[in-house]
Amino acid sequence: LGAEYREEKANALADPISQVNGFWAGNFKNFTGKYDVKEAFAEIGVPVFKDSSLGRGLDLNFAGRLTDYSTSGSVVTWKAGFRYEAVDGLVLRLTRSRDVRAPNLQELFQPGVVGNQGIRDPFINADTRVTQTVSGNLNLKPEKADTLTAGVVFTPAFAPSLKVSIDYYNIDIDQAIATNSS
Repeated sequence: LGAEYREEKANALADPISQVNGFWAGNFKNFTGKYDVKEAFAEIGVPVFKDSSLGRGLDLNFAGRLTDYSTSGSVVTWKAGFRYEAVDGLVLRLTRSRDVRAPNLQELFQPGVVGNQGIRDPFINADTRVTQTVSGNLNLKPEKADTLTAGVVFTPAFAPSLKVSIDYYNIDIDQAIATNSS
């Protein structure tokens, strides 16, 4: 278990040509921003059994984290999972979790990057270019993901250096932080 405090800040200075949108793409602008993060977390691994009539071993894992972002408030993340070795050379694993990704400094504070975006006009069947401005948003909240991972690892006795892993992932993201393109 533990706790952490960190501060992230940026003081970005752009070149004079970018300041007046002189480049075809890029054209970053000056920006300043900062936020701080406070976290408390705990994790525990529980060995349930080893070398028993139920199998070679079963381990459980649980974790939780409370994070407070100065820009968007508090979020809770967690995970629960297991690793089960049924017989020598066959391991099953499963993890369920709630994960987050907070917006970064540019996604929050950037005043606007001016560039060009190519788009296809279906009415006249031609490509055209439009000016696009991408800027930060102080109202962004952390994106949340509910994740399920499952896997099987097979290590055949006839080739102990060989490990074959088959994994399944299902990630459902809510409130994704993204930029619309066209």
